[in-house]
Amino acid sequence: MQNKQDSYEINIASGALKGRKITLLSSEKTRSTKSIVADSFFDSLRDEVRDSVFAELFGGCGLMAVRALSEGASRAFAFEKDKASFGVLSKNRKNLGLDERFEIFFGDTFSLALDALNGSKIKNWNSRFILYLDPPFSIREGFDNIYEKCVDLLSKLDPDIAVFEHLSSVTLPKSIGKLTLKKSKKFEKMDEPLKEIAELRLKNPNASLVELGQMLEKTVGKSGVNYRLKKIVELAND
Repeated sequence: MQNKQDSYEINIASGALKGRKITLLSSEKTRSTKSIVADSFFDSLRDEVRDSVFAELFGGCGLMAVRALSEGASRAFAFEKDKASFGVLSKNRKNLGLDERFEIFFGDTFSLALDALNGSKIKNWNSRFILYLDPPFSIREGFDNIYEKCVDLLSKLDPDIAVFEHLSSVTLPKSIGKLTLKKSKKFEKMDEPLKEIAELRLKNPNASLVELGQMLEKTVGKSGVNYRLKKIVELAND
């Protein structure tokens, strides 16, 4: 059984770096994009990624940015505020020999991304600009407005393509800035008790665990609510 800060390695699944190792971190603070989601993304957008500028806004250990470079992206960016995850991200960049094409930033995405991904600079490279957003789930404490902040940032960055991973119980706008929704896909399968608590947390971000438990159709105590919320995060990490 892994502890809260264990690292582990996986093989890069495709592209020029296929078979090379990338290190990921098992942590309650950050979560890497699921393999099934990553594979689906690159299967669908492999041609678009080639020669693009690719930015992973909540970079974790850099899985999506590294895979984009493996698939032929000309440059990549990643942002991460968790110190342990950023340390792994930095090592991945060095170990894979990506220093020249991969810029990484330590700190808050919302504070750094606008300057780092200045629109005029991106346009000067004459490359397709792709953003990948996989923010912390909004049911986590302190992240109740994370999706609203992401939508605002996305409208300012003006990418050619954006992919936004989020809880299926959340409905995002069908247009953000110049972007319009082209496709959506569901991956996680939550049972009804988990869906119920996720929806309640989204609608009542300031409610205590006790209050959330009392709002359920069949009331449960604080520990029961906490268990369900942790289970949702575990499902996302599987």
